[in-house]
Amino acid sequence: MRRHQPYSIIAIVLLLTTLVIAATANPGQVRKPGQGIEPGPSMSKTKLEVQQFSGDFEQWQKSLIINSAEKITFRYSTDEPAAASAIWQVSDKPFPSGPQASSPQGPHVIASGASGNVPAKGHISLFEINFALFAPKWPPYTPANYWVTVIIMNAAQKVVGMAAQPVKIVYQEPVAPVKFADNMGLPKPKMNLKGFKFPPSYYKYAISYENIKCLEETSDGPGSDEPYAMVWVGDLTPDPDPSNRYWIFGPYEDVDDEESRQESTRIWYPNYGWADKGSWNKPAKIPDPSKVLIIAALMENDLNVGHHVFEESVKEVSLTFRQLMKDGMPRLFISNRLRDVWAKELDRLTNHPGQLDEDERIDYPQELIITEDDLKLCSQDLKWHFKTLDFIGDGGKYRFTFAMRAELPK
Repeated sequence: MRRHQPYSIIAIVLLLTTLVIAATANPGQVRKPGQGIEPGPSMSKTKLEVQQFSGDFEQWQKSLIINSAEKITFRYSTDEPAAASAIWQVSDKPFPSGPQASSPQGPHVIASGASGNVPAKGHISLFEINFALFAPKWPPYTPANYWVTVIIMNAAQKVVGMAAQPVKIVYQEPVAPVKFADNMGLPKPKMNLKGFKFPPSYYKYAISYENIKCLEETSDGPGSDEPYAMVWVGDLTPDPDPSNRYWIFGPYEDVDDEESRQESTRIWYPNYGWADKGSWNKPAKIPDPSKVLIIAALMENDLNVGHHVFEESVKEVSLTFRQLMKDGMPRLFISNRLRDVWAKELDRLTNHPGQLDEDERIDYPQELIITEDDLKLCSQDLKWHFKTLDFIGDGGKYRFTFAMRAELPK
């Protein structure tokens, strides 16, 4: 039997130590079979975030919970030097990186589109995704998860770098508030909300047509004026059957200078409750004031045909509204087009050749614009605030007054 020399054991220990150091010297490198050392996966140079709230309450984050299928705003930035264009993708699973990205277990892309102009380094670019185009109309009983990412491409439309870390969107039913029973023998928890401000989108809003006031009578013949006011309200939220309502107030008899006629009629209430007669006096949320469209018109009564003129004219306005919504026209175009259609219909319905006394349109139909500042003002003190529209024509001047107030959800 041969005896091992001590130096043989030392040599083996040194060899093993060298192999361990070589294997752990650079954790960012990977050795592939039959190949040399290659760099491991790097971090994405593209950053993606989703917007929550707006205005002074605006926040950007990596996830968002929604309770309705709506448009959502995203922003992204990239440091990819060869970036020439970008696309967004929505999938049903997270976007993995590496070889497994193309495996059968990979995510299913539900929707995609252009991500706007690629921002310069150090800048951001915004884009919107309309979840109403692919998500269920009503929130599912079991929350649905969506992952959104941005992919950068070069001038040759080849993908460069890694996709942005995905943003998670959870679509679920609203969480019901916790109610504490009075008979449990336990004190109810108290919350000190003094000084705390909810964002405007948290509140519900009541909008009403209050009154019409004659600032100056028209010069159309002797006697007092007999005006009638008309209001049309539309909800521009995408829906297969866009909602709209309309009212006529008057005709009022014997209206003279500085006289007014009070109505105080609620014209904005829950969209889904418009078919429910018990919902007309309830406030409703306004997530986006640009989706609220309120148009008013004023006529002078001479032939007692006001209700016929009103019904026929708003019928045409509503048909035009549905078609414009179906065509996906922008808000400003819809507003201008509806005002133009209403004015022409009012003139057509009151044009009777050979008739000396006819109902006459006073001024052009006008829009009552609701803004983010209006919502913010109402949500600060929960008091009534007023907005007016002035109509001038035929030598007279009238003023419509509308009231608006925010209420905490019950």
